[in-house]
Order: sequence, then C-alpha cells, then structure tokens
Amino acid sequence: MGLMTYTFQDKIRNKTYYEVLDIIGDYWSRISRKLFVDLAYRKKSRKDLKKAYIKEYGILARQFNSMYNHVQGLIDSRLALLEEEIVDKMLKIDMYSFKIKRFQGISHDLGQLLNDKSQKDSDFVSLVDYRHKIKSKIHGLKIKRQKYIDEIPRLKKDLQDKRPRVCFGTKKLFSKQFKSNGLSHMEWLQMWRESRSHMFFCLGSKDETCGNQNCQFDDRSLKLRLIPKFDDLGEKGYLIIDDVDFNYGHEQVSKCACHYGYRLTKSYKIEKLYQSVSYRFIRKKDTWYVHASIEIEETPEVTSPFVGALGIDFNVNHVNMYHVDRFGNPISHQNLKYQMYNKSTNQVTDILNQVADAIVNYALEHGLMVVIENLDFKHKKLFLQRKPKKYRRMLSNFPYKKYTDIIKSKCSKHGVALSIVNPKNTSVKGKRIMKRLGCSSHDGAAYIIGRRGLGYK
Repeated sequence: MGLMTYTFQDKIRNKTYYEVLDIIGDYWSRISRKLFVDLAYRKKSRKDLKKAYIKEYGILARQFNSMYNHVQGLIDSRLALLEEEIVDKMLKIDMYSFKIKRFQGISHDLGQLLNDKSQKDSDFVSLVDYRHKIKSKIHGLKIKRQKYIDEIPRLKKDLQDKRPRVCFGTKKLFSKQFKSNGLSHMEWLQMWRESRSHMFFCLGSKDETCGNQNCQFDDRSLKLRLIPKFDDLGEKGYLIIDDVDFNYGHEQVSKCACHYGYRLTKSYKIEKLYQSVSYRFIRKKDTWYVHASIEIEETPEVTSPFVGALGIDFNVNHVNMYHVDRFGNPISHQNLKYQMYNKSTNQVTDILNQVADAIVNYALEHGLMVVIENLDFKHKKLFLQRKPKKYRRMLSNFPYKKYTDIIKSKCSKHGVALSIVNPKNTSVKGKRIMKRLGCSSHDGAAYIIGRRGLGYK
C-alpha cells in the first residue's frame, strides 16, 4: 500500500504576525537563492554547504535542511521539465514550418494569378495588398521559428550540464520594469522584492517531536522556531501564531502531535516516532497562509475488476459512464451534463469535483473498478490551426490534466480501483457499436473504455 500526500491550508488571520513573517521570508529567500547558485552552478556538496551556511548565516541545521530540500526539489523539477520543453519547442518548429509552407504556396499561387492580370483590372490592387500581407505573415512566422531554433541548443546544453535557469520572482514581473505600466522603478522594485520573498518552508521528519522540529501545531496554535538571528522577535526564540484551524484537516494535523511508536537508535536509545508533517508559509496578495502537508496511507481498495468496471468517456460538457460486468457485457449507462464555457478556474474545479464524486459513489455502490483514458492533448494543441473551429474550441477548453488528477485523488481516498487505458480508437469503435447497444457514440466509447480496462479488445 502506498502513501498519499495531503495538504491542508489555513489563513493567518491575525495580521500582527505579518511583519515577523515578512522578515523571515525575506531572509529565508535570500539564503535560498544563494544556495541555488552553489548547488546548481558551483556544484558544491551538501555536507560542505551545510557547515558553511550554518556558520555564515546563523541558521539551525534543521532550517538548512528545509532550504536544501526546497532548492534541490526546484532544481530536480526544472531539469525534468527541460526535456519536455525541448520536445515542445521542436514541435513548435514543425508547426511554424507547416504554416510557412502553406502560406508560401498561397503566395506562389497569387504571384501566378497576378502575372496573368493587368494593372487595370479592378481586383489587381487588392490582390497585391493581400499578397503583401501573406509575405509579411511568412516573415513573422520565420522570425518565431528561428527563435525556437536558437533556443534548443542552449536548452540541450543546460540539460547536459544539469544547470537549470530559474527566475526567482517570475519572468513576467521582471520584464515589467522595462514596460510603461504606470509604475515607478521604486514601486516595481518593491513588488519584485515581495515576489522573491513570498514563502518559506519547514521540513518535517518522523523522528522529531510532533513530526517537525521547526514548526509544531497544537490545538489551534502554531509554534514556529525562529532563525537565531531573529530570536528577539518572538518569545524565547519562537513565534506563537494563534487562531489557526486547518478546516477539514484539523483532526489529521492534530494527530501529528502524538507519537505512534518507538524505535531503537544506533546508540541503543529508545526514540519516539511521529507522523511527519511539513509546513509551508506563503504570502498571497499581502495575506499569509500556512499549508500543512502530511503523508497518509492510501485507503485499501474496496472495489475490484472481478465485479466489473465503470468506463468513463470525458468530454467538455458531459461525462458518459458505462457499467460493464466482469465478462465485458453491458449493464447500464448514464450521462452527466454540465457547462464549462465562460467558467472561472475555481468553478471548473468545483464542477470536476462534483463529477468525480458521482463517478466514485456509483463505483462504490456497485463495487466496480473505474476506467479512464490516458488523455494528454498538450502537443495536439500546437496544431489546432489544422482543425475545424468547433474542434479547436473543444480542445482548448479541455481540462484533461485537472480531471485526471481529481479522479486519481478521489479513487485513492475512497479505495476505488482505478485503471488508465490507451484512448486510441475508442470514439471510432464507439460509433460502430452505438446502434447495437442502443446508445450514443459517447456511451459506446465509455463501453469500449470499460472493456479495455478489463483486458478485452
């Protein structure tokens, strides 16, 4: 049985703590940026850096571990994304090459047409203007293509040398200083500094009291260990933050204060074991929030493919579910309708949560395994111009990543077996059997998906 990480959030309501949190965030972020350079570019070892940073910046060993964990995670994630970024840029080069070739064909045809016409013809001037626009379009596309061609060697070298490039504070905000946006340089600089110091992290461990040495939750208060340099900002080296309630996760986080077992150390001492809990303090729009992350064992599966499967065909404005028994025979089908057009991100998330709840509840009621498609249209979106307008709109509004993540989370939380299958030809096969099943093509696709999850063709 695996572990799942659950994160619970709460707002720090008392703003009297904000000044201290701002100071800690600024100091923590400055050290983290220095640590990033030492790790990613100077290739220094963790052991040497730990001794030097504790001595130079007056931080505790556990506080350094938190910084190292955050920075190393940032480096690893950026390196993992570099390969995907290279593939994306190569696909964009292909897309621009396709467009350039198409427009060059149009320009060539217009040139031949103009050769056969006289300047006295009524449409001659309009055709010349149109060809000029086509040539300008080709020139612009070539510039964009060349930009990606020039970037690929740099990205490959960064990946080879394992030296990721990270802009602390975001590139978007950094570029604002060069644009006329109504901000003075001092106003921009203040925003820039706030953006670069908007968070700090406290790493948890199961061999530390309450699962975290630097930050501990007790009832409705957080006890945050300050960096020794700022001990005078709190009480005996700690900042006590009152009125903290993690809403739905209050009970889970509170349990971390109690040990659940013991272990024998190398020096033959008995040590208490706690549930590890990590805290991340984040400032959003001048408001500080605290996030508590704990690892909880996945709920044992209570549904099984030996009972049957529930095939799911997900679309922009409806979800089709098809219940098939363990032999792949059709039992029943349902259609859940909703509307995602002109919805905010939070509204779309709420809709997807409701849909996922309905799917999981049906699967639990009948003991079925849930089967979904492995949807990934990221690269397809690069070639939307080749598709009809209706298809382009559908694909652009398709929240496939969020939908998949929510389904996975709900199934894991409630112990529902989940299978993810190849989506190849599910829609085509669904259209072939829709008349035999007496349903729509989308229901037919859901039926095919359910059978595929059971191992049938």
